[in-house]
Amino acid sequence: MYKEYRLKIKPLSSYITPWQSDTFIGHLFWAIKYIEGDDFLEQLINESKNFNPPFIFSDGLLEKFLPKPDYPFLKRTELIKLGEKVFEKDSYTQLKKVKKINTICEDEFMEYINGCNAKRFIENNLNRLKNKEEIKVKSSIKAVNSTHNVINRLTGTTTENSLFTMVEYSIKGNLEFFIKLRKDFPIEKLENYINYVSLNGFGKKASTGKGAFEIISLEEFEGFSVKNPNAFMVLSNYIPKDGDYDETLSVKTLTKYGKVGGNEEELPFKKPFICFEKGSIFKGSPENIKGQLLEDLHYDKNIVQFGIPYIVEVRVDE
Repeated sequence: MYKEYRLKIKPLSSYITPWQSDTFIGHLFWAIKYIEGDDFLEQLINESKNFNPPFIFSDGLLEKFLPKPDYPFLKRTELIKLGEKVFEKDSYTQLKKVKKINTICEDEFMEYINGCNAKRFIENNLNRLKNKEEIKVKSSIKAVNSTHNVINRLTGTTTENSLFTMVEYSIKGNLEFFIKLRKDFPIEKLENYINYVSLNGFGKKASTGKGAFEIISLEEFEGFSVKNPNAFMVLSNYIPKDGDYDETLSVKTLTKYGKVGGNEEELPFKKPFICFEKGSIFKGSPENIKGQLLEDLHYDKNIVQFGIPYIVEVRVDE
């Protein structure tokens, strides 16, 4: 059994690595290694392999916003009819504005998962555009290209053609993680591990100050209530196992080229793998733990990838 929590953090610097669940849990596992020792970490990893993880995280989401579900797909002719129903002219331009909406507020999200209906969502937003109501289609995340030099470690100087660019991101506002915590696992321990990560930074170039953050709050959360669910949506990266779902309804995939954290490996690069992204919807029972830990991604066989997602119950009306 699990209790649900909502973690709110404030980024204190720009960052390079996206705030994805498997990466964040990787940082937590390194924190556990340094705080509790290898034996305790091995115990938690084995429990996770047996589908009894101590905690499950969503991706880091912009505060008060959640991914827009995209079920069901509407044909082009259906979209045009919807546009013409609201706008007599230039309906396609308005439809493109609605299509750019990637996140929705929590109230809209709750309405959506209690009877997924893309048609109603599109029509509502077209009416908002017609009434000249503001629709925020731009993200609060800003990307900036930064230029760097490659330094020769032997001479301490730069060389010809040593310039390279790196994309850094900054967020206006806070981030939220939704957490499922096993009832026998102390919340104080988890908070201690998150504090460790906040002090050491998250993701690439953390040693130079990237990915710094502070905890704003960690509070109990009632969860997302759905009547008569017949499907589920993931809010984090998902590596499925046999029997997890009956069929895919609307999915997005991501190819990841992961690295080992902790700065202890001479060869940090993992093998690439494909996973489902947040917002993907699957037909089937939302009960039980979905996903698995992916193994054999690195020459060190002890290294795993956490692919157990935070799931939300969904009712898809036939």
